[in-house]
Amino acid sequence: FASPSLAPIFLTDDNSAPSSGQMKLRVVNASPDLGSLDVYVVSPGKSLQGVSPTVSNLGFQSATTYQSLAPGNYEIYFTAAKQKTILIDSGALIFRATQIRTLVAFDATGGYTSALLADMN
Repeated sequence: FASPSLAPIFLTDDNSAPSSGQMKLRVVNASPDLGSLDVYVVSPGKSLQGVSPTVSNLGFQSATTYQSLAPGNYEIYFTAAKQKTILIDSGALIFRATQIRTLVAFDATGGYTSALLADMN
């Protein structure tokens, strides 16, 4: 059964090279059930206490612009807007220089999850 609120969203990829020594990340909220989300891009295992969201209030069917990040190990948490309870945890991710990635938050059987897509590299 498909929710009547579901509709395709079309996003234009930006496959231009990241700044020297950087990678690019875009985040998409494709979960009709979660509402607006705050997104935290942090070191793996870091507590969210005292941490401001990297992206605030990302609405359903919305995407961020590509954010430049230093290569390294990250964990990406999704919470309800203005909350600290983690609804989706990407798990530890490794990003390398020159990569371009999109992380999508979506509904899954029995909960919520995310998927990392390789836009380029």
